[in-house]
Amino acid sequence: MRSAPLYIREELQRYDPYLRIRWSYQRKKWAVDRKAQGRSQIFLPIKYTPWGYKKLPEHSDISICYRNQTINIFYTPHLDRRLFLALFEMDSFRWGKRFVSKLEESEKKEQKRIDKYDSGELDALSGDVYDHLAYKEGRRASMAS
Repeated sequence: MRSAPLYIREELQRYDPYLRIRWSYQRKKWAVDRKAQGRSQIFLPIKYTPWGYKKLPEHSDISICYRNQTINIFYTPHLDRRLFLALFEMDSFRWGKRFVSKLEESEKKEQKRIDKYDSGELDALSGDVYDHLAYKEGRRASMAS
């Protein structure tokens, strides 16, 4: 069985004591797993088919996660600093309020853009209606040739 270098495992434990790293024979990459807090979060090692279900092989990633009571986070081919950068970027708890405020800010910008577009459409439509009424009343000559 292939195991990660000790310094990677120790640094991973310092980052989060619930994280584990293992070699995935199914995907031929390193798998980063997190210890589950309860059984309800773990997938059962079965595959549903139209004729029922069948148990997955013992060496499949889902079976290993079920047996170890872990949840797979992601796969990586590299064991270096990129592993920890990926973990840091994926950690939504570290983002905290900054993440929520950025999300709300982007939603506000999108709503302003939509409102501006709608306002421009209404201005153009009201101008067309005004020109049409002015033409019907004889105050304007037709612009169409």
